[in-house]
Amino acid sequence: MTILDLSTLTTQQLKDIAWQLRGTPAVEPIYRELGSRPKSIVIAPEDPQWTEKVNQILTEGSPS
Repeated sequence: MTILDLSTLTTQQLKDIAWQLRGTPAVEPIYRELGSRPKSIVIAPEDPQWTEKVNQILTEGSPS
């Protein structure tokens, strides 16, 4: 049995593993790890308020 520290993996790596393990009990720890991570925020470069949103995220940690 291999023990893997899930906290050392990137979100994309976890999603890839979850996809491979879907439908099995082994995927549950992956889902828990993904659920414990902060949600990523995506701001489109063409957004006219891009600068304001980025500054808000950097100072407050979340957009309005």
